[in-house]
This record gives sequence, structure tokens and C-alpha cells, in this order.
Amino acid sequence: MLIWLFYVSDARYALDCRPVVEIVPTFTLKNLHSAPEYIPGLFNYWGHLVRVIELCSLMQGTLTRA
Repeated sequence: MLIWLFYVSDARYALDCRPVVEIVPTFTLKNLHSAPEYIPGLFNYWGHLVRVIELCSLMQGTLTRA
């Protein structure tokens, strides 16, 4: 099984990668006014608007470390 491991602060999480269909390249986000802080914006994926969720901000109220 292939899994994606990531950290949010000191907590480690794992997601199953079997449902992954495609990894998209880096893209420019469109600002979404009046969205919660954990949603930095949207991007267009084959004609569908997709919300980007900042997990650290959603789970802990802090931005992701670069």
C-alpha cells in the first residue's frame, strides 16, 4: 500500500494514495473573498473550481511552515 505521510505540528497523519488519480502542477490561486482563513483560494481544474484548504490553519490556527 502506498500512503502519504505528513505532519501538522508534532502530529503525524497518513492518507491512502489509492484514490489519487492525478497530481496537478503548481498553480495560481484565485482569491475567494469572505472565505475562512483556512481557505486561501480556488483554482480551475478542467472547468471545475476547486477550493484549497490549508490544513495547519484549519486544524491549529497557524499557517504552514515553508
